[in-house]
Amino acid sequence: MSLADLADYEMVSPRTLAEACEALSEALAEGTPVWPVAGCTDWMVERHLRPVAQQRERGLCIDVTRLRELRGIEERGDVVRIGAAEPYLEMRRSELLQRRCPMLVQMASEVGALQIQARGTLGGNLVTGSPAADGVTALMALDAQVVLASATGERAVPLGSFYTGYKRSVRRADELVVRFELVLPKEGAAQAWRKVGTRSAQSISKASVALVAKATSVSAQPSSVATDPRARSRSGRRSTSDS
Repeated sequence: MSLADLADYEMVSPRTLAEACEALSEALAEGTPVWPVAGCTDWMVERHLRPVAQQRERGLCIDVTRLRELRGIEERGDVVRIGAAEPYLEMRRSELLQRRCPMLVQMASEVGALQIQARGTLGGNLVTGSPAADGVTALMALDAQVVLASATGERAVPLGSFYTGYKRSVRRADELVVRFELVLPKEGAAQAWRKVGTRSAQSISKASVALVAKATSVSAQPSSVATDPRARSRSGRRSTSDS
């Protein structure tokens, strides 16, 4: 896909989450192909890889990057909220995450090159549904939940229950991914992130694992180990009382 091909898509930039949900709902009602987009690091590639016979594609793109509700890293008591459209680069720079979730910071620093980190988002990582999704793997180890929004309201879904199969999920077509919420590990809690690729930099994960050790349990989450993303949530959380 070239930049010239973008002329085939209508682009709208809503000012609020409510406007974005309304635009999404209206497009679906009219039968218009529609894509909420942010960094487009996966979306552009997916368009490029379409079969030649299907290259001509028209539809509506809803730019969510300016939505206040989808941006920022905010601490509320012992819970942190990470906007679905917050780039990986901002996660790397977050003093809160550096102090309380260093595993997320390390993960974000290993997602592609700096250019990808400046554009890529956790929301896009989740929706793409790849078993090699680094961000999803790390968030699952932290027992995060994802908040979805539509024209009818919001709902929260535990990340471990989000996927129903390969590139399939419980997210409805009229829902936007708004943010991720997780309880912050205690300061000093053991955390680890390990990613293995075909080379040492800018590589898609062949396998990765995220680990968080708490006072009574260890949460470990692998990726790229099965074709079914639900395998992530079956990886097991072992209580110290089991040993």
